[in-house]
Amino acid sequence: MIAVRSVAVANTGAAQGTGDVGITTNVPTGTRDGDVMYYAIHGASSTGVYVTPPGWTDVEAMFTSTGQASSKMAVYRKVAAGEPASHTITWGLVGSTGRVATIMVSLTGVDVGTPQQSEAKDPGAGPTSTEVLPSVTPTTQSMLLGFGGAYTPSFSAVTWTPDAAMTEVADTSSSHASASNGSIELATQYVSEGATGTRTATGSLADLRPCGVMIALNPANIGAATDTHTHLIYLRKNR
Repeated sequence: MIAVRSVAVANTGAAQGTGDVGITTNVPTGTRDGDVMYYAIHGASSTGVYVTPPGWTDVEAMFTSTGQASSKMAVYRKVAAGEPASHTITWGLVGSTGRVATIMVSLTGVDVGTPQQSEAKDPGAGPTSTEVLPSVTPTTQSMLLGFGGAYTPSFSAVTWTPDAAMTEVADTSSSHASASNGSIELATQYVSEGATGTRTATGSLADLRPCGVMIALNPANIGAATDTHTHLIYLRKNR
């Protein structure tokens, strides 16, 4: 059964994320080799371009909200193997700035060869208080990962309330008092096969420019088929 082992968050707080320094997120406590890890970032940055961190694969490369070009999100994935204490996402443009928030999660019970059954992104719009995570279609029972994030120009941190069907795992936001801020939330849900329908996360402010990504995970094959044929051996005595 798929389960969250541990989660870690980071944000730039009241500071600016500047140049190639980027933002560093600790590897979730207790992460083990073979865990499947996801690393999501959302920021408020007019010039920043996220660089895929070494060893990670793009699930969704950086995309922007249709409501605000400075509202930028990306999601990455890897299988844990001798993990360092932390990972860093850099902006990729010297002198670029942004207020950003990240979530990293380690999961057990996920197929390491094909971790996902289905995945989709929502570029949002706004201004609004909600992020509508898109429907996905798993082909077996699955766990959903729903990442919702937003840019807000009101110079306040954002807190999120997950869809009633989902359980919040983590929620974090930058908090710059004289610039726009970035926030991000992770919520999960166990679902059966078939189209999930959308899920709506609600932010604490009304002027959000949101983005979102929904992922249906693929459970590990813990019941591999075995050969059930019976071989008969008989002896015949020749006279």
